[in-house]
Amino acid sequence: MFELCSGGDLAGYIKRLGRLNEFEAQRLFKQLASALKVLRMNGVVHRDLKPANILLSGDMSVKLGDFGLAKVFDKEKNAMMSTYLGTPYYMAPEILEG
Repeated sequence: MFELCSGGDLAGYIKRLGRLNEFEAQRLFKQLASALKVLRMNGVVHRDLKPANILLSGDMSVKLGDFGLAKVFDKEKNAMMSTYLGTPYYMAPEILEG
């Protein structure tokens, strides 16, 4: 069962309300960093992290969505990034440069 994220996504939230203030940005970023830490500790790489995939619940808690491109990191093969997937606009430049 999926949780209803009545706050929409971060991209829509920013589009509706404009720029985040410093307090909101820090609060959301801390939650996002915590979520990414849990993924990393479990060997998972999201590979398409962008505002549209950061969902907000009714109490403005951050939830990550769209794990369609996610991959479990294989330390043995070290081939996680052999295929570049995701949204180019949100990719790190060094990924795009190869």
